[in-house]
Amino acid sequence: MKLETGNLYFIAERDVLTNTMSSYYKIGLVKESRQGDENTRLKEHQTGNPRKLSVVDFLTSPAVNELETRMHQQFATRRVFGEWFDLSPAELKKAIAAATQFVARQNDLVPVAKKAAQNKEKGSNGKLAKPTADDRDNFAAALQAQAGTKLIESITKATKECFDEVKGLDVSPFINYGESNKSQFDEEKFKAEQPALYKKFLKDQAVSARFTWVSDKSVDRTIPKKVVEAVQAQQMLIDAISKKKPSMAALIELHMGILDLLQFKGQFYWDSEDAKARAQARCGSFDGIDGVCKWVRSGATERKFDRGAFKKSHSETFDRYVTYRTVGSLGLVEMRKYPTR
Repeated sequence: MKLETGNLYFIAERDVLTNTMSSYYKIGLVKESRQGDENTRLKEHQTGNPRKLSVVDFLTSPAVNELETRMHQQFATRRVFGEWFDLSPAELKKAIAAATQFVARQNDLVPVAKKAAQNKEKGSNGKLAKPTADDRDNFAAALQAQAGTKLIESITKATKECFDEVKGLDVSPFINYGESNKSQFDEEKFKAEQPALYKKFLKDQAVSARFTWVSDKSVDRTIPKKVVEAVQAQQMLIDAISKKKPSMAALIELHMGILDLLQFKGQFYWDSEDAKARAQARCGSFDGIDGVCKWVRSGATERKFDRGAFKKSHSETFDRYVTYRTVGSLGLVEMRKYPTR
């Protein structure tokens, strides 16, 4: 969990002529490090908006970025534009209650996350801690979250590919196509051609302390039944669309299905981060927990090329050793751009 304090806010809008409330609500954030608060953000959003805005509620979170992401995933089927959601009064109440529960979970994890961060800076002693029952339960939770994440990623990929294969219908409300330029610096070529300059930018850097869960096939990785059933239902929709030309209604149903599954993606991510932080906090000065995880922090350093410093001081030379390539991407539209009620 990346600790960064801020407020998650809910903004409502009211028609200035009829005095009726809109069904649109903005779920956004303002970080503590940024000047202002949710009322400052309210004034910013009011500019150019013909409806009167008001803050319905706000919650202070120790990890506000992750909270906002989780909320956007949890209510993706109601998200209609940017950070704006189409919510009934009951759905708004449900959203605020969900955010309150998420913040409570974050607050419970703060001491653990801080302890894990402190342990990261320590060197480990070459020994393994003996596992407790809690350690084993936490390990199982981590592996279940990994299995769940893999399942959601697989069905998401299959869904995007299904949309991509549709002919004769506009799929832009469901997927988007993009391109990005990838760059790669050829360090070996630079080292061979300009060894003296290369050596000037060699610096001692700490060896990365990589945390890993051990491989243990005996651990229960059972994914919750409701998740498995939702994925199976989504696969059935994919199979049906693949067999014959679909209607727009069928595509909307397919898209709503994958948006609904995003809530589980967020849940598994949090479960995974929670388990990792608890294991790292438990490691203390040990190399890991026997039969559970490994986290060797040797405190050693190694000589490595400081690419950032070199680029900053020799930008033209740096560019001569960079190659670019265009990479296409297929993305899921994580909101609905069509009416459902």
